Amino acid sequence: MKQIKVTVLGSGCAWGTPKPGCECRTCLSGETRTRFGLLVDGTEKILVDAGPDFKQQMLREGFCTNELDALLLTHYHYDHISGIGEFRSWRETPLPVYSTQDVLNVTFHENWYRHLVREGFLELKPIQRFHPFTVGGTKITAIEVDHGFPINGWVLESNGKKVAVMTDSRNNYRKESLALVKGCNLLIADSWVAREEEARKAVHEVWGKGKPLSEFEWTGSVSLSHSLLPQAKELGERVGAKLTVAVHLTHTVAPQKELEEEFNSEKFLVGFDSMKIRV
Repeated sequence: MKQIKVTVLGSGCAWGTPKPGCECRTCLSGETRTRFGLLVDGTEKILVDAGPDFKQQMLREGFCTNELDALLLTHYHYDHISGIGEFRSWRETPLPVYSTQDVLNVTFHENWYRHLVREGFLELKPIQRFHPFTVGGTKITAIEVDHGFPINGWVLESNGKKVAVMTDSRNNYRKESLALVKGCNLLIADSWVAREEEARKAVHEVWGKGKPLSEFEWTGSVSLSHSLLPQAKELGERVGAKLTVAVHLTHTVAPQKELEEEFNSEKFLVGFDSMKIRV
């Protein structure tokens, strides 16, 4: 039975690591995290999201857009769709792009990437959450996760294996989503930071409005649209995932080696760019 190879194209959040101008120890360490992207290579080769680092990720991993069988979009934030311009490349048939109608409407607005559809490079395929469809021999179901608003997680089933993708999600899950993820061979889980103080520091950088960190008021992780590393680990245990890999980490976390020493276990790994998992 053929394995599914999953490649973490990008393990970072919207800023990436290092963040320009930042002097935190992780940014100064030379460690790199590009923006989120995932390549699932099983019966078909399927891409989840295409962020601003997508071209460099293709060059690094040695593939191109013409090799893909489908593109799945989680939501329309910049760090998940701004690499779609790289799909202006000849194909015998347009590449199918699957997502909910709201995501397709925003992403392929006339002033954004609509020209790629008109020119025959991409074909939009609106889907509904919890309604499975197939791409070749791969069964795919969009689930709902909470990113401060509902976005798409994905469950891909091929070769008797199940891969679940739940990036950009706070620790608040629908029962229907958890039921479809249950028992997955691999769970790709959102993990923005390790601790609340790291989240507070990262949020302050954006919304602090010049106030000192000591005077910055916020309501804690409950207000975040992402999860903490311990929450991602607990999620994997809750759904019985054989392996959970944490992604979408921000630059204020500790360097990778320290995170691995603290959090890695037989069933939980902190993800990194170019990480490859076979299931």
